[in-house]
Amino acid sequence: MPQRTYSVTVILRPAKGRLSELDPVSGANLAAAMPAAETLGRAQRYFEANHCKVAAGGGNSFSIEASEEVLAKLFDKQELRKFGKTGGELNLRKLPRDVQELLEAVAFSAPPDFGPGGFV
Repeated sequence: MPQRTYSVTVILRPAKGRLSELDPVSGANLAAAMPAAETLGRAQRYFEANHCKVAAGGGNSFSIEASEEVLAKLFDKQELRKFGKTGGELNLRKLPRDVQELLEAVAFSAPPDFGPGGFV
């Protein structure tokens, strides 16, 4: 049976502070929400080295795609299965501390609540 593939969004931590301190992020404080210049590359290299397909980043985020087997080495397997259907943030505890410090969150988007269905 083929492994399920997941796509998740990696949200980078601002250069100073946390996104929650800027809530809501707006045009007035957008610059404060941006990560340090080297953060994007460091985070992308970590996920590439761990066999994830990494998309180009933009702003404060990028996406990764990998099989359940690969992502289960980085995140909790039960959370992958649950949030892959419902949306939600993955716990970062299995990631190295220096990588955790680069990230605000790694999250699944919630499936659309419209359309033909069959998204979960």
